[in-house]
Amino acid sequence: METRIRTATPQDAPAIQEIYAPFVSDAVTSFEYEVPSVSEMETRIVSTLVTHPFLVYVNDQGRVVGYAYATQHKGREGYKWVAESSIYLAPEARGSGVGSELYAKLMDILLRQGFYKVVAGISGSNPVSDSFHRKFGFVLVETWPNFGYKFDSWINVSWYCKELRSTETTSRVNPPIPPIPYSEWRKDETQK
Repeated sequence: METRIRTATPQDAPAIQEIYAPFVSDAVTSFEYEVPSVSEMETRIVSTLVTHPFLVYVNDQGRVVGYAYATQHKGREGYKWVAESSIYLAPEARGSGVGSELYAKLMDILLRQGFYKVVAGISGSNPVSDSFHRKFGFVLVETWPNFGYKFDSWINVSWYCKELRSTETTSRVNPPIPPIPYSEWRKDETQK
């Protein structure tokens, strides 16, 4: 089957919202309490794509069944080489390989943009997500106990990290080159 991964557009917001909604309303996967509106999802897609990838997987029927994206881990300048990743799948796409294809593509793009590390926060007890991230070379760094509150309970958050490239060759005389913003990287890729 042909790979059906592409960059998200604002027109994908309704499908993305539909996939994301149960992770907000029925699970502790997200610490949001209210499902974002379609308009808010459009804004998130557009703002993410300036600097980081936001990918969707489209099935044979032309329907978005999964998405993965990255953002800057924290807003401080010194964190710009670290991306934070997220992935969400529709129920029918889970266990089908869609997630693996999306995440592999996301990691490849982040590496090619010049990121050094990717982190992922996994909330609650989520052995499927734990295993999935380990499969991609993420290592459990730390678990923050009772770090988020949802559904009348305190929830642990486990932080995983994947090294995309070594930091050993960087120094004061050889500082790391900042990652290429996704909007610029994408233009370069389409012109090749």
